[in-house]
Amino acid sequence: MSKETTGKSIAWPTSELKPISTVADGEEKSTGLGNLSSLSAQLSKLEDQHVVANKNAVRDVRLTVVNALEGFRASRYRLGERLAAYKVYYVAEQGWMEAAQAIATWMACNERTIRRILEDFQRASKVPSPAIKAMERLGLDPSARKNAPTVTTLLTMPSALVTLLPDAAVSAAVQSAKRKCDLQADSERSAFTAEERQRIAVRVKIRSALANVSTESKLAVLLAALEEEMYSEWGQTAPVTVTITPRPPKAADDGCTEHQLES
Repeated sequence: MSKETTGKSIAWPTSELKPISTVADGEEKSTGLGNLSSLSAQLSKLEDQHVVANKNAVRDVRLTVVNALEGFRASRYRLGERLAAYKVYYVAEQGWMEAAQAIATWMACNERTIRRILEDFQRASKVPSPAIKAMERLGLDPSARKNAPTVTTLLTMPSALVTLLPDAAVSAAVQSAKRKCDLQADSERSAFTAEERQRIAVRVKIRSALANVSTESKLAVLLAALEEEMYSEWGQTAPVTVTITPRPPKAADDGCTEHQLES
């Protein structure tokens, strides 16, 4: 089966930043996405060009970023925290754009993803720290889009109460956000045709199946699975040519995730 793809598209310091692991300048550290020490060296060169002060401080913060990247899928919030602290040292926006692009290339994504990670962190960081820790104890990433309704609810609660009773506040926020999402899903479900609901259900399953696949490999993995499915389940053996044009979905992904519209 031959395939043709068209149009495929695949900020502040903190004293609490600590490395997730122990990668330091000059050490070799590799992951499935590339060599972290090479990325660190690349960022160091950008610092020489664009960072005008606090050379030792920016080096330390850079290392927290590099170490966070080792397990970046584990916590979008903690990666955003370290990126925000690193970005502040770049006085010129152009310098930060180059650094963000280098990080994005290592992560197999684009610079817009880095920008969204920062935006999501900055929004979630307005929640009192005890509640952030309470969310993390429950396995909830404060910066994950699916947890945005919980963060929104926490931000409407009295800050003093959230700080004093973080576990109770998070529990209440989770339940409140779920009720709101369920009501929204019920409303949106009636606005979708059966065909649109089916397409959403397929997309949710694809997203789940490819969750641990890098962005640059998702299409190849999906097409390989589709080829086998067509042959074994559809009985189709003749090659086909497909043009894929990415487009936005009808439903906005605002945290009330589309899997609620499946049924």
